[in-house]
Order: sequence, then structure tokens, then C-alpha cells
Amino acid sequence: MADRVLVMSEGRIAGELPREQANEQAVLKVALRPESAPSPSLAA
Repeated sequence: MADRVLVMSEGRIAGELPREQANEQAVLKVALRPESAPSPSLAA
């Protein structure tokens, strides 16, 4: 088991989800989000 899931899209990390939120719908939402939208968990 993992504590978090890193979602990749087009060879890049598109976002990160905690295990509790990592379902099919959430993963697809992160993976298919437009490139201009930064990932909240990775933006610092």
C-alpha cells in the first residue's frame, strides 16, 4: 500500500493525491486537467 499516489500525464507528474482520495475519478481529473492549471499539491 502507498500513502500517496503520483499521477502522471504526458511523461510528467500532473499531481499528487493522498491514498484516501485516490479513486478512478480523482486520478482521471488530475491526469486530464489542462496543462495551464498548476497542481495544488506540487505548487509551492
